[in-house]
Amino acid sequence: MLELYKIKNTEFLNPNELYSDPNIYPNFQLNFEIFKEELKKFSINKNGYSYFKFGDGDYAVLNNKQHGSAKPGVRDIKKNYFKKLDLEKVIEYSKKSDFYCCEIINFKLFEETFGKKPNYPAEYLYGVVANKWIFSNFDKIGLIGADKKINLINELISFPEYQQYIGKDCFESLIAIPQTGALTNADKIFKKIKNQINNEVDIYLIGVGHAQTILLPLLKEIIDVPIVSIGCGMDAIAGLIDINRPYFGKWINFRVSNESLYKGIIDPYLFTTDDPSSVVYLN
Repeated sequence: MLELYKIKNTEFLNPNELYSDPNIYPNFQLNFEIFKEELKKFSINKNGYSYFKFGDGDYAVLNNKQHGSAKPGVRDIKKNYFKKLDLEKVIEYSKKSDFYCCEIINFKLFEETFGKKPNYPAEYLYGVVANKWIFSNFDKIGLIGADKKINLINELISFPEYQQYIGKDCFESLIAIPQTGALTNADKIFKKIKNQINNEVDIYLIGVGHAQTILLPLLKEIIDVPIVSIGCGMDAIAGLIDINRPYFGKWINFRVSNESLYKGIIDPYLFTTDDPSSVVYLN
């Protein structure tokens, strides 16, 4: 992996060979600084701009391909959803976000889907969580994510060890949505959560899977700070990240003793790691 694609205070354990090509994204470091300064400026100026994180699952949904996380019944798409899917609406809403972030390895899929280049690499989204830049640069942070993960985060934030690790003693807003069927029911979910929005926060970080396609355009109408889709970054905050994910090689997964909080969480591989030192159990 070239130095060009490294992010300070993070580790990328298994980088794709594309990260050895300086021509894939030569302005990686320069634009990373622009990205971070932009977030801070938008927060200060109360600009509710939305950041869409595009992945191969989004490619599948937007191109009506049923596999992976886009397969009905797997995560946030109910069974038989594609039979009832208003694909035109989903595609329309997918174009309503303000900024688009895509992993370098998926640039071609993004361009095929949207006919343009993404604004930033999604690697930036992972990096600002993995090196905890996001926590040290925004005083008041709101989170929107799957209910089981939000419940975990709410429990974790009560522990001094976890507070010290992320540099926060609280999250000003924790908003939970169902972890399954969220895209199918995105409009209903928005109606349910819109009154929970706290515009006193400095930034909202969201991890809502494919439901971001509908939720981001709706949320930006009522939120006046940046709304950033961080993908698997929400798993890290919940202590569930696979450390082989990009830039999370140094991340410590904090776990609580209340095993009931982990029951039913999708993506069971998140509970495994080859390095036990990456997990800290809290009493």
